[in-house]
This record gives sequence, structure tokens and C-alpha cells, in this order.
Amino acid sequence: MEGYSPHTIKAYKVQLNTLIRYFKDIDIQTLTTEDLKQYLINTRDHLKPASLATVSVL
Repeated sequence: MEGYSPHTIKAYKVQLNTLIRYFKDIDIQTLTTEDLKQYLINTRDHLKPASLATVSVL
């Protein structure tokens, strides 16, 4: 992740770990766009705007 600040890398790791925990029982190779949309819908009330922006980058 060359060129990214340590803060950005940490934020990406946190959001990626949150995503992994959310889909803990699903094989990542079978995730669909619809699954990811549902994740965003279900988590948007609990995430700050900056976190939502980070998730959209991932």
C-alpha cells in the first residue's frame, strides 16, 4: 500500500475486518454486488461518513 498514509492503511484494515466479520459464514468468492449493497444498507446507520467513504473504496 505504497503511497498511503499510516492512518489511511489503518482505516482500510479496520473496515476490511468489519466486512470480514459481517460475512463470516460466507465464502468471499461467492459474494455478490447485492451482498455488498446489503452490507452498506445494514451498516450505514452505525458508520460515520468517513467510514462509509472508506468502505466504498474497498
